[in-house]
Amino acid sequence: MFIKLAERQKDKVTAESKYRIRGLTLDAEEVEINAKLSPNGKLVIITVYIP
Repeated sequence: MFIKLAERQKDKVTAESKYRIRGLTLDAEEVEINAKLSPNGKLVIITVYIP
């Protein structure tokens, strides 16, 4: 399994961090996920796409 934190961005207005995570699907295809952490500590997935 391959998972890598590709980028971390900080929102200028809310100061929230957003993350771009790159990895492989079960079929060994590349996939990217845009996500953030909610105030209660849960991962919120914003977008999932194949680059």
